Amino acid sequence: MNKNESTAWRIIKGILIILAGLILLVGINWIGKVTSPDTPQTNKNITMLFSSVGTILILYAIGRFLLPSGFVSMNLPDKYGIKHYLQGLAFGSGMILTYLILALVLGGLSYQGLGKMTVLNIILYFLGFILQGFKEELLVRGLIQGLIARKSRLLSIILPSILFGLLHLGNDNFSYLAMINTALIGLIFAFVTDLTGSLWLASAAHSIWNFLLGPFFGLYVSGIPMPESVFAFSPVAGKEVLSGGLYGPEAALLLTIILILFLLPLVRAYILKYKKQEVEQDLALPPSDELN
Repeated sequence: MNKNESTAWRIIKGILIILAGLILLVGINWIGKVTSPDTPQTNKNITMLFSSVGTILILYAIGRFLLPSGFVSMNLPDKYGIKHYLQGLAFGSGMILTYLILALVLGGLSYQGLGKMTVLNIILYFLGFILQGFKEELLVRGLIQGLIARKSRLLSIILPSILFGLLHLGNDNFSYLAMINTALIGLIFAFVTDLTGSLWLASAAHSIWNFLLGPFFGLYVSGIPMPESVFAFSPVAGKEVLSGGLYGPEAALLLTIILILFLLPLVRAYILKYKKQEVEQDLALPPSDELN
């Protein structure tokens, strides 16, 4: 009886949180449209980013309260969460800066000077991308990867990464290379999540990736243009293999090479981690004659 009551109460809490999430999701977008129908694109972008808080609540409610198979941690509990988040900011920044420097040196991008963006909008974009990055990581590396890991750890790395690439199919100027690169980014975030047992490093890397790419450097973010930015960089015509053209760096062959170089040490660390665990498990077993 107590078990049934606790299950019922868990479902009620989940539904209430989902309703709150839907209200925030719809409400924030509605306020953005109603207050100023002719609002600048920057304001629309920021409104869309902040509406992520509603989706976050919905995803949390599903993973925490409503799954028939039971609660999934979504890789959220982490006593080193702050440390991992700061590491994620550094890691994501390193990937973007590596690409930017090489693209400039090789002639794929050109520097147009300082952009035009108010300090307030910079702060709002940063906070908005923190929410947006966390939302996508909570879905893909938190909920989906966490559920698949119950059956297969390896598939929990591969399948969500493929899904992550497919989620961008509807974006403007999407290409097969963009899908491959997005899946590679997904693999990097998946390995990082598995190795740390935490969502926070991948979430921070994802957020800073999008923030630096768009509002800071003025490049396309998965086909989405930035009307204003802190700095202004633009793709050089005929050098799409380096710049990704109108989709942005995520459709560039140069980024493919960079991502593979960042991915290889993570794959090695993953293999070593689980080989070590297998050896430790074997050592923990008693000799075969003791089993008989």
